[in-house]
Amino acid sequence: MAKSQEFSTISGPSAGPDFARQARLTVRQAFTGCLATLDMEGGFPFASLVTVATSAEGDPLLLLSGLARHTKNIQENIKASILLEAPFAAGDPLEASRVTLQGEIAKTDSDVLRNRFLARHPEAEGYADFTDFAFYKLQVSSAHFIAGFGRIHSFARAAVCLDALSPDQVWDAAECDAVSTTHQDALKTAWRRQVGSEPNDADLKIVAMDGDGLDVRNGEAVQRLNFNTVTHDVAQLRSTLPDALE
Repeated sequence: MAKSQEFSTISGPSAGPDFARQARLTVRQAFTGCLATLDMEGGFPFASLVTVATSAEGDPLLLLSGLARHTKNIQENIKASILLEAPFAAGDPLEASRVTLQGEIAKTDSDVLRNRFLARHPEAEGYADFTDFAFYKLQVSSAHFIAGFGRIHSFARAAVCLDALSPDQVWDAAECDAVSTTHQDALKTAWRRQVGSEPNDADLKIVAMDGDGLDVRNGEAVQRLNFNTVTHDVAQLRSTLPDALE
């Protein structure tokens, strides 16, 4: 990572690409987050629980009601932040990885972003088309990453977000199904290792893909499976997915 991409280092070893990717993977793994907006009445920070997905680049995606106070706050001030944390089973929760992303949030009509959100949160399909609901993207400007005690790093967008994928690199629903069918064994092995549980009898289905990994559905459950390194040539994964998941 170029030095100009590093926003600052608060403590711990020098922040580099590994820490930046850890921060982004923490964002990728989160299904919910704490959205902070500036309250339109009084200007105090206003915190809300929201469901979240990510764009291919790593920007948080939200589905918000226009009736919600945080949405009304956004209409007055588009600056916002969101706190996201990695799953943590036991022990001291302050040892869990977490990221605070800052940026500007705005409504999006992108079908690609809509589909990525609903792939991760299929339960939202029941109300996504209500007239008072809309999809939003928080365009990340900076990230503050805590990987545990004494491991604290902050990054500018260029360090923590990926470049956009070209259209020919993006898998549509049909290709996700085809790759899922071809690589069931690799997906199930990765699920056991990364999720820590046995998949049920249903086949695993890739529902979204980016350069960091896959969102995968098993029955009603959706989980994140990460690649072992950033994959810039997504097209090759059609044949080399098992290696990327090892």
